Amino acid sequence: MGRKITRGAWRRLPPAARDWLWPRLSPTDKARLRDAADLSMQLIGLEGWRVEVITLDGQTRRFNVGITDDWMPQHLELSNTRSKTGALAERKYLRVTPLRPATGEK
Repeated sequence: MGRKITRGAWRRLPPAARDWLWPRLSPTDKARLRDAADLSMQLIGLEGWRVEVITLDGQTRRFNVGITDDWMPQHLELSNTRSKTGALAERKYLRVTPLRPATGEK
């Protein structure tokens, strides 16, 4: 890419333009433009871990923490280590307990 795009200019691009351009950017440019505003603060650093959470409405769930690979990443609730997609993680939980690295199911 010839010129560097600013974060403000990136946000003003139409979604289709961002979707087309994102895979063509260098890893350095991706790191500069990535916006972590949609990540769950309680799950940051637990990507690749199996966790147990208690949701705001009192439900208990266990899942592997994943993350999307786009310019505005979001955490994912993956059911097992073979999962490629999952539900978007909630922004806030009552409690998050790391159980183990999600290297294999037991």
